[in-house]
Amino acid sequence: MTKSNKCQLMENALLRILEPKELMAGRSFTNVEHISEDREVLIYMARQVCMVLETDIASLQGERPIYVDEPDGRWHRYFIPSPMTLLNAQKIYVVGFFGQKKNEIPSDYLGDLSDRLVERIPSYPEILSYSTMALKNGDFSNLVLLSNEEVKLKWMDGGTHNKAVERSSGYYLSVRINNGVLSDGVLQPDSLCITQVKYCDYRESPAWKAERLLSKR
Repeated sequence: MTKSNKCQLMENALLRILEPKELMAGRSFTNVEHISEDREVLIYMARQVCMVLETDIASLQGERPIYVDEPDGRWHRYFIPSPMTLLNAQKIYVVGFFGQKKNEIPSDYLGDLSDRLVERIPSYPEILSYSTMALKNGDFSNLVLLSNEEVKLKWMDGGTHNKAVERSSGYYLSVRINNGVLSDGVLQPDSLCITQVKYCDYRESPAWKAERLLSKR
């Protein structure tokens, strides 16, 4: 058993399981209204992935991400290593990351970890798309599209991902991770169903963690 797997087992033992509409006093980032709000952001990001596939597919053929800014100037980064595989995928598994960062954190706090994570993607053919968008409140969101769920464990077992997790407590106040399914493929983003939300509150040590199950679809 790897070190990361042992840590995962320990974390699961302390994991709080939330009911679909359960409220947590003092932890507003877990409020249930965020589920629909996050879903709308992820649907928008999936639509933007479709737009890039339609208008910039030639730029996606390399092994580097491309940037296509939002109309209001916010940056949006896309890395789609195999566009045709993504287009032809019938059922796509979704991971949506939303981090609430601390105030007055240096912009270079995470160093090149984000770039190094992107560089690892070609080693995982199950990762169909990885995009990051700046949000209007100064935070950002990630949309990851996968051909299967098993790749999540492989990805999390990597050294670069573990390094990013270790540094998260110094950068974020809290984190939400949405898991879901695009049952009709990327060309039908409105079909997105959020099945589970994971929460992490770094204001405590060790971090408070919880999980909310929504659907088995």
